[in-house]
Amino acid sequence: SGADYMVYFSQIEQAKKGIYFFKDFFTSEPQSVGVLNPFWSLVGIFARIFNLSSFVALHLASFLLIPVFLIAGYHLISFFFEDKTKRKVCFIFFIFASGIGGWIMSILEAHSLENIYFPSLDVGEAFSLTTLSNPSHFIASLTLLILIFLFSLYFFERYKFVYSFLASFCAFLLFSFHPYHVYTVFFVI
Repeated sequence: SGADYMVYFSQIEQAKKGIYFFKDFFTSEPQSVGVLNPFWSLVGIFARIFNLSSFVALHLASFLLIPVFLIAGYHLISFFFEDKTKRKVCFIFFIFASGIGGWIMSILEAHSLENIYFPSLDVGEAFSLTTLSNPSHFIASLTLLILIFLFSLYFFERYKFVYSFLASFCAFLLFSFHPYHVYTVFFVI
């Protein structure tokens, strides 16, 4: 979320200095050991190699991850649809559909029911389009989630070990910085 940008910048700066077990400088709690976050470590190393500010590195990482996200999404769609027209229509929905929350909210705003909360509008990862406008680790997270499901589907269809390995590797990467997705992957698969 927007409130977390300073933490991301801090972690990128620490990684640029070679510190990979990040300290949280926004708390007064004592910290004996830092936290390893491989995603921000990679962004920080990237920033150090190319001498980028943390701001530029964060947004450049998002810019570079968007095509990977779109390609992964298209491959997932292609698993379900052979017809190219259906794939294209579904891909457009994949990118631009924002869920029913936006429609409901516009109706409620017309009736000024301001005290009703719709969490789908505040969750950046809920829809593709909002994910693409969030920090880069959300794009990486959703991309890895898509790849886990895609490789799992390939494995269930073709029974080739390589797909199981790829799904597991993507899960390892995802859980290293978003461990709460263990439940998502476990229950969906």
